[in-house]
Amino acid sequence: MNVDQAVIYRIVALQTAAGARVYMLRLPQMPTTLPAVRVQLIDDPEEYHLRGGTVGRARVQVDCFAEEGSGVDPYADVSELADEVNGDDAGSGMSGWVGTVGSPPTIEITGAFRLDRAASYDPDERRRVRMRMDFRVHYRRPSQGQEGSP
Repeated sequence: MNVDQAVIYRIVALQTAAGARVYMLRLPQMPTTLPAVRVQLIDDPEEYHLRGGTVGRARVQVDCFAEEGSGVDPYADVSELADEVNGDDAGSGMSGWVGTVGSPPTIEITGAFRLDRAASYDPDERRRVRMRMDFRVHYRRPSQGQEGSP
């Protein structure tokens, strides 16, 4: 399991207003029921040292979507969804998340931290409101860091 797949697993488990409408890289074409969430891996640099495994540090973008007509105020709708995804610093959402994913565990999240948050409006025929959040996700595979020196 990759770190972006683990983020999708986490967001679906949060049972947000988007429900299971959490997608990798792109939203499906018409019709898409909103609200929805899109997850995209921005970067996941490989790190090396001579003492064995390292902790990975990926940057993952999480976009929350709502559209005009889906509620009274689409900005309030998308802000509420983004707040559900973000959670609080106690780890109730993405922010502060620590845990394992998979059975048996295939990836261990050692910390997830929101870096930024920004809203935008897409004036095309869908008239979507988007809240973009970037997270720095620290992780390791269960076998990483458990072996001795090479």
